[in-house]
Amino acid sequence: MVGYSIGWMVCLYTAYVDARSQLDTFEEDLDWSDNEDTLLVTKGTIAGHNVVIAFTQNKKFPRTASKMTRHIFNDVKLFFIGGVDFVSSHQFDNRPPPSLGDCVLTPGSCRPHLWHEIRQNLKKKARLNAKRLLTAAGDFRAQNPQGVPITMDNVNYNSININALYEMYELSAERQDRMCCAEEANYMVPCMIASCMGGFHQGDENFNAWVPFASKASATVIRGIIQNLERLT
Repeated sequence: MVGYSIGWMVCLYTAYVDARSQLDTFEEDLDWSDNEDTLLVTKGTIAGHNVVIAFTQNKKFPRTASKMTRHIFNDVKLFFIGGVDFVSSHQFDNRPPPSLGDCVLTPGSCRPHLWHEIRQNLKKKARLNAKRLLTAAGDFRAQNPQGVPITMDNVNYNSININALYEMYELSAERQDRMCCAEEANYMVPCMIASCMGGFHQGDENFNAWVPFASKASATVIRGIIQNLERLT
């Protein structure tokens, strides 16, 4: 299979380290830091596909996405945003909200007043890649119905559950379009956020371990989805 190019952005250095650890092969590290942002970039591969990982300390995701496409790969097919959430505001029908360590898959953000304009200009390839991204995420979840095992010292939690806000609309045309309208990716290509819960219960003796655990969980989920992706167009 011919490799394609994907971008993977994070805003915690711990998440950057965990993302880099998921690479099958490493090519090079780049430092694009300037007076606006600390921006570190790593090129490598996962399952034979080109992956560019970027740490943007100031959460400048659109700016980072533009730099990645201009200076490394001009054919990025999709973006992932990984990392850690500290408070869950996600609501699921007939299920409790995500708890510590659980990973939530969601599209990127899109300003409502731009939705119609963006949707009218989406390319057929972007919609098709969004469908394949949603399919890969669904396949990965189906392969791990009991959660994904994670091993870390000092954490009494051995697996993560994968929740998906899009699952009611998985392969609908509207959901595919929503995946392509992320501000974080400059409305260019499909974008999926995979953030895991790193908050804590009051008095939790493992408080200091939850953030690195959630970071590793997010990286594990993103790698699993990448491995399930069919070749993009």
